[in-house]
Amino acid sequence: MKTTTMMTEDKVKDLLKQYGIATPKYRLLETVEEIPSLDLKFPVALKVCSSRILHKTEVGGVVLGIRNKKGLAEELDKMKEKFPEEKFLVEEMEEKGLEVIVGVLNDGTFGLCLMLGLGGVFTEILEDVSFRAIPISRSDAEAMLTELKSHRIFEGFRSLKIDRDAIVDLLLQVSQLATDYRGRIDQLDLNPVIVRSDGLSVVDAKLLLRKPKPDFGQRGVKARPDILRSFFYPQSVAVIGASANPEKDGYHLLKNIMDGGFKGPIYPINPNAPEILGLPAKKSVLDVEGKIDLAAVIIAAGLIPRAVEEFGKKGIKNVLIISSGFQEIGSEGVRISEEVRGLLEKYEMRVIGPNCQGLVNTHHNLFATLGLECLTLTPKKGRLGIFSQSGSVGIDLVQRAVSEGLGYSFWVNLGNKLDADESDIIKFMDSDPNVSVVAGYLEDIKNGEKLRETFRSLRKPLVLLKSGRTRSGQKAARSHTAALAGDDKIFDGVLKQHHIARAETTDDLFDLAKAFNFLSRPSGKKLLIVESSGGLGTLASDIAERAGLQLPDLDEETKKKVGEFLPPYLQPNNPLDLATAVGEQFVRAAQTRILDHFDALLLIFGDPVVDASKAVQEFKKDSQKPIVVVFSGGGKVQERETKRILKLGVPIYPNVERALKFFAFCGRG
Repeated sequence: MKTTTMMTEDKVKDLLKQYGIATPKYRLLETVEEIPSLDLKFPVALKVCSSRILHKTEVGGVVLGIRNKKGLAEELDKMKEKFPEEKFLVEEMEEKGLEVIVGVLNDGTFGLCLMLGLGGVFTEILEDVSFRAIPISRSDAEAMLTELKSHRIFEGFRSLKIDRDAIVDLLLQVSQLATDYRGRIDQLDLNPVIVRSDGLSVVDAKLLLRKPKPDFGQRGVKARPDILRSFFYPQSVAVIGASANPEKDGYHLLKNIMDGGFKGPIYPINPNAPEILGLPAKKSVLDVEGKIDLAAVIIAAGLIPRAVEEFGKKGIKNVLIISSGFQEIGSEGVRISEEVRGLLEKYEMRVIGPNCQGLVNTHHNLFATLGLECLTLTPKKGRLGIFSQSGSVGIDLVQRAVSEGLGYSFWVNLGNKLDADESDIIKFMDSDPNVSVVAGYLEDIKNGEKLRETFRSLRKPLVLLKSGRTRSGQKAARSHTAALAGDDKIFDGVLKQHHIARAETTDDLFDLAKAFNFLSRPSGKKLLIVESSGGLGTLASDIAERAGLQLPDLDEETKKKVGEFLPPYLQPNNPLDLATAVGEQFVRAAQTRILDHFDALLLIFGDPVVDASKAVQEFKKDSQKPIVVVFSGGGKVQERETKRILKLGVPIYPNVERALKFFAFCGRG
């Protein structure tokens, strides 16, 4: 069944002109007899103009550089022999300039997305493109230009002068067009767009329209923070499938809730046991006299629909399904999922899971999770909110947070996302006063437009790691834009658009979350490096400059102050090499107020620097500017000083590459 139709090029260009987008002067031809009255400047191009031919050049449907009307008549006759049922477009040839491509595609996750890249023969060779979800702002358009590997060419190169503002305007115009035609556009290609020093012109344009699809209410649904609060702050919990057998998951789930110090009533539900772990058990939630805020379920999937029906009758609104056996196992699991979904709607309930490892709120002593030691041991109550679609990735992040003394506030494993999804979790954590930064791992996105709505409303830093960096979008590609799009490129563009920190590895996920846990963003890009190891300082400066950070030199007054205690063989520069393992020298550097002239500080202790923490404290004493520490090669001194530095609220890393991730992200704007 055909799902798209193609608009003829003349109609596309008519549409572009309505949005102020320049194109060459053109006219539609059917017969040679129309040529004498043609009011066009030669040379011209002749193209077949059809709603059936997508790639005109590949079928011989384009002739360029026709110099007069006689030549045009000859070429038109040849074209009519090839394409007897079609009309033809003749248009003036554009002057030479830089060729770019601007496109729109309807992404299955985020909806309409805008693309910019180098055009012409470079389009699919270099794959130098950037993406944003529509609609975009002027700052988004500017950032799209800056992100291209070839971005310097837009500043002008030798004799090539480029109207950068015209490209930005074009991106905004196309964004508006796509917004107005939302629901109809499938793919739009403007390629090439010829950009000169005084404007631009769209030479070739393709537009594929899709049949409008019915809206089943998924797209655009807003995440609500209040709907999940009772999951994480329940006053009472029932464990459906609680067991007295230590070999059963129902035993560990109940025991973890009890051992975690949950202060409200706990109701074990098991039809075959009168008592479990010293608590009276009930056959059903319907037998419980008190109110139940959270039902934690660990029974066979086939029994869950009946249990959920009982939850509805009991008035339970929050259900945590840890059990597996749903859509991940095939058709029978899908059937059970749909039955549960229907009951959720009937009784207006919410579900986290199924097929998940549970959730934790350290500030509420709630450990509704399976027997995972790193989660159930009472940790320091921190301000890091963690969610994950994979249990192991999230637990790795929890372990790191606990081992470094940061602690965490929330942990939740999303599982199959039958109901509550990443948007709901992010929104909830963003609204909770016990969270200062949210960190999460995703394998897929349930609702892209809902997630974008969540991104737009964020008040706290968010760090995301996502797997599945594939190019599956190519499979259905019909245009250059779709061929160049990949799930990962679009996801990356959307994160940049909303200033979300993207982690490339699990180390990045923790490193960025740790930095945001302690620090606010620098107000600018000027970085000061003070270090005890010239080699690490040089490496750090290389990484910083490649990341777009600035390393301005010290002012003369500061150089003079620092020079008073530096050895004569060292020069006061940035990086400032103190060449010492004595913390007192770092303290003296801080006392010159050297940091006043910079936006951020990277302190590198490449030796066993005694009293390194005192130096950090001195730099922090009169400044709110973000400070990051590298401590490497310090042995026992490093172990002792690391603990002290973390207590000062300063993130510390084992190498400069990891330490600079935070500043590099902030430096991108």
